[in-house]
Parts: sequence; C-alpha cells; structure tokens
Amino acid sequence: MEVVVEGLVKRFPTARRGHHILALDGVSCRIRPREFVSILGPSGCGKSTLLNILAGFEQPTAGAVLVDGRPVRAPGPDRGVVFQEYALFPWLTVEQNIDFGLRNLRVPPAERRRRVRGAVALVGLGGFEHRFPRELSGGMRQRVGLARVLVMNPSILLLDEPFAALDALTRRLLQDQLLDVWSTTRTTVVLVTHSVDEALVLSDRIHIMSARPGRILQVIDVPLSRPRDLASPELNALRGEIHRLLADEVRRSFEEQHGQMAG
Repeated sequence: MEVVVEGLVKRFPTARRGHHILALDGVSCRIRPREFVSILGPSGCGKSTLLNILAGFEQPTAGAVLVDGRPVRAPGPDRGVVFQEYALFPWLTVEQNIDFGLRNLRVPPAERRRRVRGAVALVGLGGFEHRFPRELSGGMRQRVGLARVLVMNPSILLLDEPFAALDALTRRLLQDQLLDVWSTTRTTVVLVTHSVDEALVLSDRIHIMSARPGRILQVIDVPLSRPRDLASPELNALRGEIHRLLADEVRRSFEEQHGQMAG
C-alpha cells in the first residue's frame, strides 16, 4: 500500500492555558508500496508522533495521512504496529499471545491455527509455542511481538524502535530476520530508529527529520543490494552524510534555543 503524508501538523496542549507544543510542522512525504523506509532524527523531533499518526492512534492538528488514497482516522487491521516494549500478556503462552488478535476477531479455529503456525515459522519460534514470556530472552519476546502483528496480515508494518533495548548481536540477528520477513511478505515497512547503521542496513530510503518541530529535511536513497556491508565505501559515505546532517541540525536547534533563552 502507498502512504502519502500531506502537510502534517501536530500540536500538543500544555498545562498553561493557550500554550501548546508544536511537535510536527508541515511534514510531507510519500512511501511507495512494498518499500522499506526508515525515519531518523534527533531525540524529541516527533518521529514516534508521526508513526502514531500513521497508525491512527493520534489525530493530526492539520494535514492528512492517506493510505491508498483513503484518509487515516483510526487504527485499522491494514496497519500493524510493533513497539519497543514487548507488551505481551505474561499469563499467555507464545502461541496464545500470537493468536490473541485473531481470537478477538472471531477467526475460525482452523484458520487461526494455520496462521499462527505460519507466523511462528516466519519469525523462527518453532519449538517455543508453549513457553511463557518469562521463559524467553528479550530478542525472542520481540519476535513474539512481531509475529502477533504479522499473523493479522497487515499491508503496512509500523516499527517504533523495536530493537533499541537489545544487545548489539541480538539486534543484528533480528534485523536480518526482519529483512527475511519483509522479503517474504513484501509488506510496506516504516521503521523509526535512532541508529544510523540500522537505517542503512535495512532501508530503501531514509527520511531525515529536523529537530522539533519535526519536518522532513532530506530523503536519502540507499540503492545497494542486500545484505549490506557496513564497512563498504558506499555505506561509509552515506553514514558520513547522515551524521553531518544530524549534527548540523542538533547544532542549529541548540543555537536557536540558546538565543531564545538569552533574549
């Protein structure tokens, strides 16, 4: 599915009457069908706010999000969301956690079993179906969270820093597994991340956001085949370009805030 963001503005009210925080200011972008896109930017720039609006959890103050031409006004089964927190039910097994959404939709039992088996195989959890979350590592819990979304067959997968709490080795293994899932399902993916390397390894394109209020500063193509070598000259050049963009933006934001405080 194609995602089009048009002139998105988001303001949050504050405790002071008549005052607000401008989180997003005129964000516009287009995400092509079956594309893997990452969103990078300084802390507090509104990356997660943008993702929540794409998911339908938040409503914009102005502007619009269109999925295949239809406005997004609420959460829907066409958009699956994986958060940084695992958010698993501790009293349910792996299989029962994955099955939870299907059961609520009253999908017939035979179809539920088929889809759960497929999701378990897709994320490499075979043999752990009857384990409880407390018996799993952090990486395996995140795989359960991913499987719980994939079993719903979403057209768009929205990921909010899903690997941020994991160690470097587990993170890299799950990045590879995510690419395997994406190459199998060809779902449109939007990943929010703080990691430049993660964006470079995974993405077709990287959207660089400004400091708050968030805007799209630049869109960088990563026209390299996968798997990618982070030590390659091509990725090193892109890494340097992205780091310069982010550093310049953080410096500009700091100088603006310092000037306002001095004034």
